[in-house]
Parts: sequence; structure tokens; C-alpha cells
Amino acid sequence: MMNNIRNQKGFALLLSTIIILGGSLILAGGFLVLASTEIKISQTKLKSLQSYYASEAGLEDAIYRVKNAMQYSSSYNLNVGQNQTTITVNATTASATIESQGSAENRIRKTQTVFDLPTTT
Repeated sequence: MMNNIRNQKGFALLLSTIIILGGSLILAGGFLVLASTEIKISQTKLKSLQSYYASEAGLEDAIYRVKNAMQYSSSYNLNVGQNQTTITVNATTASATIESQGSAENRIRKTQTVFDLPTTT
């Protein structure tokens, strides 16, 4: 009986080591999942911001063209870095409505502005 107990002394240490190691692996796996999710969220937010700023750049371009009586079409595209912007201008003699749609890797943001045009006398 005493011999049997001596042979099993290391078993408790081995079992507790395996349990602690398993718990550590589960914890590390949880942190890995959290980190990868945060990376995806950050990338999505970055692309969304890029598309918004591309849309804003399209608005600024169209406003500049309309205010300075430069040549423009009612709908045109503009490349802003690696992103694409589609601009639609609806100008009358009194006001202009400009809509801009920025796109960055399937993230689309739209902006719009309406402003009064100066009257010439």
C-alpha cells in the first residue's frame, strides 16, 4: 500500500500542471480572438474615414469649380489617393446642390451641400 502511494506522488503535480496550462491556453486564445476582432474593427473604421474624406474632397473640388466658374460636368469622378469619388452637381443661377460619394474598398460615405451663388451685377 505504501509503495502504491509513493508511485502516485507525481501524478497530482502533473495533473495540476496540465490544468494550469490548459487554462492559460484558453485565456490566450480569448485574448487572440479579442485582438483580431479589434484589428478588423480598426481597419473598417479606417476605410470608413478614408471614404468620408474622399467624399469631402469631392465636395471641395466641386465647390471650387462652381464658385470660380471653371469647367465641370453635372456628374464626374475624381480619384483621391487610392479611393474613388463620384460628384453630382446641380447648379442653377441662384444656388448649387453638390452631392459627393466617396468609396474606399466597398465602404461608401455620402456628403451633400447646398450653397447660394453670388449674383453678378
